[in-house]
This record gives sequence, C-alpha cells and structure tokens, in this order.
Amino acid sequence: MPGLGKTTLANKVYHDPMIVCHFHIRAWCCISQVYGKKDVLFQILACIDPLCSDEYSRMDADDLAIALYHCLKEHRYLLVLDDVWDIEAWNALKVSFPNDANGSRILLTSQISKLALEVKPASKPLHLRQLTDDECLELLQKKLVERGGYPPALLLHGKHIAKGCKGLPLTVVITAGILANLEQDGWEEIAESLSSDTVCGTEHCKSILELRYKHLPHHLKPCLLYFGAFREDQEIPIWTLMRLWIAEGFVQKTEAKRIEDIAEDYIMDLIGRSLVMVDKQKSTGGIKTCRIHDLLHEFYNMDSSSDLCNLDTISALELDLGQSMDKIMQKFPNIRKLKCSLRETEESFGDWNKIVAMDFLRRLESLKLSFYRVKEKDYEFSFPMNLKKLTLEAFPWSMISSIGSLPNLEVLKLLGTKAGGEKIWNTEEGEFPKLKFLKLELLCIVRWTCSGDHLPCLQKLVLKSCWNLEELPSCLGEIPTLELIQVHRCPGHVGSLVQEIKEEQMNWGNVNLKILVLDQRIL
Repeated sequence: MPGLGKTTLANKVYHDPMIVCHFHIRAWCCISQVYGKKDVLFQILACIDPLCSDEYSRMDADDLAIALYHCLKEHRYLLVLDDVWDIEAWNALKVSFPNDANGSRILLTSQISKLALEVKPASKPLHLRQLTDDECLELLQKKLVERGGYPPALLLHGKHIAKGCKGLPLTVVITAGILANLEQDGWEEIAESLSSDTVCGTEHCKSILELRYKHLPHHLKPCLLYFGAFREDQEIPIWTLMRLWIAEGFVQKTEAKRIEDIAEDYIMDLIGRSLVMVDKQKSTGGIKTCRIHDLLHEFYNMDSSSDLCNLDTISALELDLGQSMDKIMQKFPNIRKLKCSLRETEESFGDWNKIVAMDFLRRLESLKLSFYRVKEKDYEFSFPMNLKKLTLEAFPWSMISSIGSLPNLEVLKLLGTKAGGEKIWNTEEGEFPKLKFLKLELLCIVRWTCSGDHLPCLQKLVLKSCWNLEELPSCLGEIPTLELIQVHRCPGHVGSLVQEIKEEQMNWGNVNLKILVLDQRIL
C-alpha cells in the first residue's frame, strides 16, 4: 500500500552515517511502474559517478550493464531499488550486481508483498503495517508541534482527524501541513472531510491531496502543479526549479527581496507542508535537489491538465520517445517555449509508428531538442508551422528534410549530428524563407550546396568546428541581408571560402558585410 513510509525508511537507512562509512559505493535508483532497463542502469551509474554521465548516456543497455558490473566489482556496495513493481525488472538487472561475498547489500522497496520472496525465497521482508489511531494521533501532534503548536482545545477534532487518516503516515503528515495553516474553526471541516469510510489506500491519499491543494495559498498552486512536468521520481535541482518558476511568472516580485529569494521561500513553504521532499543537501547547507512522492506525481498529472495548458515555458523536460511522450505533450497545448532532452526506453522500440507529432503545438515558437540518448535514426518529426526558433543537438540527419519548409523559422541552430551523418547538404529553392540566423556546429557535411535562390533573409551565419567542410553555397554571395559571417575552429580553407563570399557581396554593393574568423585550424 502506498503512503506507509517504505521510501522514507529506506532513505533513513541510506543516509545513516554508519551506512555511509561502511559501504564503498552507494546508489539510489527509482524504478516505478514505467520500467526501462537502459534508464535504470544509467540512473545507477550516474549516481555512482556523475562526472561520467555524458559518457554513459551514449551507451546502450548492454554496455551499461557491463559498465555497472565492472564499477561494482570488488567493492562493498549498497544499492537501493525503490518502488519495484515486478520480478522482470529485478531479473533484468541482477546480472549487473556482482556477488563477491564482501557484505554488499541490495535494498528493495515495493508495494507487492510477494516480490521479496520471488527475488530471494529465503528472505524475511519487512512488512510495514498501518498505524493505529493512537499512533496516528501521536504523529499528528508531533508534526503540529514542529509547525507551531497543537491547541489542547482541539483534541477532540484531532482524534477524529487521526482516525480519518486510516493508518497512513503520508496522510498524517500531509494533513498536519493543512492544519498548521488553518484557523481553529477550520479543523472541523477537515475532520468531516476525512470521516468517510468508503475510500482507502491510493484513492484515500489522493482525496487528502485534493483537500491539501484546496487549502494552499493561491500563489503556491501553480508552483505545486508544475511538478507534473517532471518525470516520476526525477531528482529536481532547486536552482533549475526556481528559474523555471520565475520564467513562468509564478513568483510574485516585492521590493524587499530578490526574486530568487522569494522563489526559494516558495520551495521551503512546499517542503514545510510535506508536499515536496528534500532529496540532497548542499555541503555548505541548504537544499540541492528535491523530489515528490509517487502519489503526489499521480495527483499532479491527474489534476494539473489542463492549469498546465496555460504554461508558456518549460526548460527542463525529459521525454521518452514513444506513446508516453505523446500523452505528456498533450498537456501543453499552449506552450510557447520548450526545451527537452529525448531518450529511448523499452517502449521506444515497441509497436508504435515512430512519428513524433508536435504539429498540434500551434503556439510553440521556440524549441530545443537534444538527442544524446537516442540511437535510432528512423524517427519522423512533424513540427508546428508557427515555429520561429529551433535548436537540435546530436540529431539524426534525416530530420533536415522536415525543417526547410517551416515558413516562420527565423533562428536555426544545428549542433552536431549522429555519427554517419550525410556528407552533402543541398538546400532547395524556397526553403528557409524567413531564416535570419543560422549556426552550424560539429556537422559532418563536406559540401553545402544550393538549388536556386534560398535563405533570402539571412543576416548572420556561424560556422563552428565543421572540420570536413569544403564547399559553401554560391548564393551566399548574393543575399542582400547578410551582415555577418563568423568562423570558429574550422579548417583554414573555410576562412578563404567566406572571404570569397565577402568579395562577391561587395560586387553586389553590400560593403557592410563583416567577416570574423576565430581560432582558425590548419589541417
């Protein structure tokens, strides 16, 4: 049953000073119902060695499994696999956990009671029970004292409220957060709301969350619902979250405080109300990352639709290619600016049409997609016609054909392609009709040619680290709007090519074109 404190107990064990000293390696991984072997292996390795995250992100599942085995071999390790839902997840991972008989341990939490026996038949799993009514009342009083006090005159209501929590510590803690911010005459309403015996378990917790949301201050409601934009069990950097809230306009400015300080106050308020959990703390004090309980994530996804439909900016979204991505994207029909990292999971290779439809985001103007965790090349993207700015990182070259026809695109940044990218890029007549800024970085192209007139509005061209480039389009010398060509870390002959373009521009009367060559390489 959710809300009994399984993750909380595992977290206390994981961070216990004696545990920290005893094990050479510790790693925490959240598995949950949406399981992907590659993602879980990456999560464990990134937890062990964060500095190598980029390297791990480029590996497939088999390579990650081998890398994890060698990383753990001959070390005493503690791994926490949180929220395991079936034996298949364990069977897929166990080959990566060496058994050196040195005291290494693996701690699993699960809502499936028989899972522990399937993993290790001789084991004696710890079954967490529901609290008694008296224990619920004791916990409720303790939490209220921590938040400012427990009025003795309200003991009667407190008993009713504790009974209504149905033995779930999570419900008690969340309810305490409600009561601590209510006047005394509001306690009776809470007691009545919890008096129903018709709900239990997950649905009961969700009903408590709905009640909790109802009593939140207005300025915290959009901040709380924004957590629905993150993956379940995702570790969320506090600084990133603050900047996102500020970008969305959720943080109310005052003259007395900096806006960043106000955003931090919002986070601490949600933590104080037990709606957000502290995940990691800074070595100098303060909070580094946070996360939300699984049930909270379900509530945010259930009740945030459509509030989320009014979001303008999302800058930290991580999406799994597949049908789940389509469902997530449907929540943001009015988004104007989106940055996300795409990744492949087990679902990505399942039975779906490989078409990533984004054209329904009719208001989307700025989009950044990173493909560092994508290996397949046969995905087809359909972009919204209103798109004005597009950035692609480590992208499959096959996407190029769907970009040139975007009628409103003004800024295009192509930052690296997958290995084996095309050698020739031929831009067709009529493509990029409004493009003003073009940046090409770490591309594999050797020849860039054009068919007829194109790029009629181009103002600035940036070429960076294009090591193989030997030919530039002749029409660049005829574009009247061209103001600047910047070359950075490219072979010496590229500088010569852009100088030829400048001479041709001068012949056409454009004497204002500037050429900037930085750190030219001689090959």
